[in-house]
Amino acid sequence: MTKPPRLAAGGASPAGIQPTLHASGRRCSSLDDLPTFSAVVPCRQGASSPPVRRRGFHHGLLVLFAPLVIAAALLMPIRASQTPAPTRLELSGDQGYVWPIYESYDIYRANPDGSNLVPLTTTAGDDAEATIAKDGRIVFTSVRDGDMEIYSMNGDGSDVRRLTNMPGPDGGPFFSADGKRIVFRGRHPQGPELEDYRSLLERAVYRPTSLEIYVMNRDGSGLEQVTKLGAASFAPYFTPDGRQIIFSSNYGDPKGRNFDLFLVNVDGTGLERVTHNDTFDGFPMYSPDGRTLVFASNRHDAKPGETNIFVADWVK
Repeated sequence: MTKPPRLAAGGASPAGIQPTLHASGRRCSSLDDLPTFSAVVPCRQGASSPPVRRRGFHHGLLVLFAPLVIAAALLMPIRASQTPAPTRLELSGDQGYVWPIYESYDIYRANPDGSNLVPLTTTAGDDAEATIAKDGRIVFTSVRDGDMEIYSMNGDGSDVRRLTNMPGPDGGPFFSADGKRIVFRGRHPQGPELEDYRSLLERAVYRPTSLEIYVMNRDGSGLEQVTKLGAASFAPYFTPDGRQIIFSSNYGDPKGRNFDLFLVNVDGTGLERVTHNDTFDGFPMYSPDGRTLVFASNRHDAKPGETNIFVADWVK
């Protein structure tokens, strides 16, 4: 198979190609000059007036490349309780930056228009981050057994199987295009760090300061650690051929605040930085044919912290 193409991202591109990027009718110097979601178009080489591509949302989920869609249905976490959820600010305090964990979260399935809402999980313990393989098998994150682990189940919620069994936060799983492997973020602390993790988990929060990328077979066997960057690396996604993984990380930023997209071979070699933006880039996903990348970013924000969705051609 041919080597996956690279996303043009500042400076000279691979193979000596210097792409001309267009977005919203204006020319950009690189990927990092793309506009906001309201009028995002893919980067194109030599295109004078590419068509604008707009994307829609259903219940806060981006309907684009269908990893969350099966049989014209959507998956989403929903809180059963109507009690107002604590905010990130309320949860922080002297604990530092933390993510809240909601025991009442369950996974539901619905048609793209929101109709025919069906619960797939009913177990207490923050069931979330569900994604689907082409054959309908679902993989998700849950704290149902007292730790943050990865599980899989059938499309109707039956045959739930636990895939990971290591102390520490495992989550954010995605299937490879052929459905044979799963990529996810994780960390398996020991000693005082493990005690701190468990203490926070008892208070329904988690501190994601250091995470690595892992892969395993769809049944949980063959676990391998891909990255050893000592940074907060998360939101991994396979390239369509399954040979590489794109992910977000603050690797290389001394302050740990700037997240960019990185590409790495499945065996952990060939690490390559894809974006060079001084804010946040994350949650990358490929189109099935590998020609387009979608990701979230705080670039061009109207106010600090605003996140928008961007698409770009993945070109040679």
